[in-house]
Amino acid sequence: RSLGYIMVIIGLGFGLGKWYYVWHTILFWNEHSPMFELAWCVMLYTTILFLEFSVNFFERIGWTAMVKIHHWFTPVLVSLGVMFSVGHQSTLGSIYLIMPEKLYPFWYTPWLPVLFFVSSVMVAFAMTIFESYMSARAFHRELELGTVRLLARILVFMIAFYLVMRLETLWSEGAFKYLKIWNTETAMFLIEIIIGVIVPFVMLCFKKIRNDKTYIFFSSVLVILGFVMNRLNVALTGTARAAGGFYFPSWMEIVTTLSLIALGFALFGLAARYFNIFPEGPLEEVEKKLGPKAKLPQKPIVDISYKAISILGIVIILGLLAVVLGIKHQKQVYSQPVIKKSELNPLVIRHRQEVKLPGDYTFPMGKDSPGPVLFSHDSHYDYDNPNCASCHPVHFDMLAPGRSPEGPITMETMDKGKNCGACHNGKTAFDTKDPDNCSNCHQMQ
Repeated sequence: RSLGYIMVIIGLGFGLGKWYYVWHTILFWNEHSPMFELAWCVMLYTTILFLEFSVNFFERIGWTAMVKIHHWFTPVLVSLGVMFSVGHQSTLGSIYLIMPEKLYPFWYTPWLPVLFFVSSVMVAFAMTIFESYMSARAFHRELELGTVRLLARILVFMIAFYLVMRLETLWSEGAFKYLKIWNTETAMFLIEIIIGVIVPFVMLCFKKIRNDKTYIFFSSVLVILGFVMNRLNVALTGTARAAGGFYFPSWMEIVTTLSLIALGFALFGLAARYFNIFPEGPLEEVEKKLGPKAKLPQKPIVDISYKAISILGIVIILGLLAVVLGIKHQKQVYSQPVIKKSELNPLVIRHRQEVKLPGDYTFPMGKDSPGPVLFSHDSHYDYDNPNCASCHPVHFDMLAPGRSPEGPITMETMDKGKNCGACHNGKTAFDTKDPDNCSNCHQMQ
């Protein structure tokens, strides 16, 4: 787990950019931000994982006193690990609560943090089955079939609970009616629900399938794919229409991800060789006990050939090259155009019904002014592509109506492209310099 989290953190560091500012989260607190809680949960959880794994280092160097202390504190570490992992999963869902007008109705619900938490618990059982099956094959070990069957029985109840929650939230949010609109979001939603939830649920309902290790493995793979698709749909598919296009990762991002996975496999192989990962112990110690020519009855780790090492090395090198090129040429690839002013866009329909804009504000008459100005948010707000940041807080204070950080709101400042003049320049909107446009804003006296 610690290796997996480290790989994810490295990937996020390159993907988000400016990873060297991560220390800001430690010193500059913003307890009102979900990202602040998310960053702290990830950092603390990774620290807990390292502390859990540290017993292998203590055993390796023969530090028996620290091994005993570690065993005493193991229940505390496990409890903290559960708490922080739960915290960051639910916080991931709460991030999207602030954008009901931008997230497609299939995925937006006030219960999104709870759904993120429940789905993470569900996929934990599937991932345990997946890892057990893959490690048994890769490391030539016997699969603990009794444990896997028990996990499969628990998994089917978790899938049922998650499915009921999804259907209930879709019903309460009135999202089923959007199934009649055949678009990318509908297709991705159906793939996520059918392949990633319904199919594995039906499969695991049969005892014959729950007793077969291959079918159990296949069902867990479908659950994992459904979980991944859900996260991708919430983060990408569900927000793409409001963002103005559909994102697809570049070759640099794909190769970087593959290189991190390859690096994780290589590091795990080294850890299994030199640390007490499996009950048989490190391969190095087993070879010493049995002799160099002895045939091992069960290999605790996979024998990695030079060919496999070469392939992993090439993938890692390509990933590093992609990272270097990605830093210089960061961009997003959109495959579909912006959809505007469409009555078939449920985001616009729902947003017009739910958005609550501030009331009108009247700017008082200034010197030589032809009349007061009544400002209406409704006439300045783009329901298709809402963007409050186009005005706030650069041109106008958000919490102090009638004030601008750029100075007094006068015709002189507008003519210089400040406050109102930032948009009313004859290009984005009508020009404030044109005398014929005075009555568009001023209530003539």
